[in-house]
Amino acid sequence: MGRSLHTATLIGTKIFFLGGALGSINRVLQPSNDFFYLDISKSFDKTNGNLPFIDLNYKALEIPPHYGSAATAFGTPKDSIFLFGGDMGNLNIPSKLAFSFNSTQLEWNTVTVFQGTIPAREMIMKAVTDNNNKIYIFGGAFGGINAQGVSGYIYNGDMNIFDATNKIWVVGEGGRYGRDGHTATFLPDTGEIIYIGGINAGTGLIDITNLEFYNTASNTWKTQPTINPPEPRYGHTAVLTNDMRIIVFGGAQANINIPVNNRYVVLDTKTFEWYHGKGDSSTRAPFRHHTATLYNDYMFIAFGFVDSINAQFSNNILIYKIGDYANFTEVDNFINEGVTTVKSTTISSTPSSTPSINESKPSNSNIGIIISVTLGSILGIIIFGFIGFITFKRYKKRTYPPIIPTP
Repeated sequence: MGRSLHTATLIGTKIFFLGGALGSINRVLQPSNDFFYLDISKSFDKTNGNLPFIDLNYKALEIPPHYGSAATAFGTPKDSIFLFGGDMGNLNIPSKLAFSFNSTQLEWNTVTVFQGTIPAREMIMKAVTDNNNKIYIFGGAFGGINAQGVSGYIYNGDMNIFDATNKIWVVGEGGRYGRDGHTATFLPDTGEIIYIGGINAGTGLIDITNLEFYNTASNTWKTQPTINPPEPRYGHTAVLTNDMRIIVFGGAQANINIPVNNRYVVLDTKTFEWYHGKGDSSTRAPFRHHTATLYNDYMFIAFGFVDSINAQFSNNILIYKIGDYANFTEVDNFINEGVTTVKSTTISSTPSSTPSINESKPSNSNIGIIISVTLGSILGIIIFGFIGFITFKRYKKRTYPPIIPTP
């Protein structure tokens, strides 16, 4: 079923999907608490049967139907899911603000807090986990009363940090202005979070030419200029590659019903130069409030808005094979190279399990030694045999004096 504003979290070789809006009635989004995962532990072909989804709805009955939440993997190792916020309708209460999922026991639980002030509910924000098991939640928006006493959709610029080890909420340094529909990407080698895009009612689309970085060690912000930036956008996704590139997929223009011109752009976090994909990625590709998950060099684009004017949600998962710079190819086949390698090793196709020709064939020097030893042995046998024969003959012909008996 098509959906949007859901969450997707990679744990091992499983992409866990939760919640999202399944459609709209009278232009009001209808929330869900659907819970399932895509099994990518094995290779598969989209054109050959159904995708390997595993239904876990019975494990998420305590999670209220919702959309617009944020989720991130956490723990040591990162085998759990932290779920925060979102619109839960009549259950928008503090006790339903944050949940955690144990992927080993397949259990959801309400997050326990030992210290700190629980933050306000937000939606359409992002959450990331740093190297020290701390979860950073920035931005988002929700209905409320602004400083002028006017009811409306209020954008949040707070940085809320949850220490998942000690169960403590703390408040970090806030950003210059609130936003939602942005992305957050944690750089594990520098400890910085890069925030890209989004929208604010006062400023409109957030500038992408100069990006905002949050340093998790010093709790400070900085602005980073970039080269050859793309057009600003809202509702896009971002994933980090192994070579430290950020792939940004999709996004809407200031009129959020219209997609950006180039849905595939890449930021090199070493040079801060943008690279632009060639042409539209796909006419079937969602452009807003989808999810993107990277596994090895495959990116999975799941669900999202295809035609937001009529609230048509994609029920498809597109797979992209990632190349260098901003090169990509949409594919139907997902190949788990780790599984392929194991299989090839099992059938003894590696040099370590199959002796090479040089290992089983003696060298020329060894052959010479063997021949010399063999000929020497034969010659020795002949010589010793001849000497023995002559000795025997002489011994046989030799005469001895007669023995005289003693009286």
